[in-house]
Amino acid sequence: MSKNIDCNDCINLNITEQEQRELKDNKKWHECMEYNSQVIHLSNTKDHNPKLYPCIECKADSYRHYHKR
Repeated sequence: MSKNIDCNDCINLNITEQEQRELKDNKKWHECMEYNSQVIHLSNTKDHNPKLYPCIECKADSYRHYHKR
């Protein structure tokens, strides 16, 4: 399941990649509101893949709080 998870689709994400782009707000971090943890891309280049990967707390909890929007 973990390979298919994109936190952009989770209700616990504070701001999706699309929302961030629309707001032009690159200073606001993607955050899991369930665990208060940063959610990251696996790249820090300007033209990165929009997929967001689960925080380590979510992984450790076997994605129990991952719920699709």
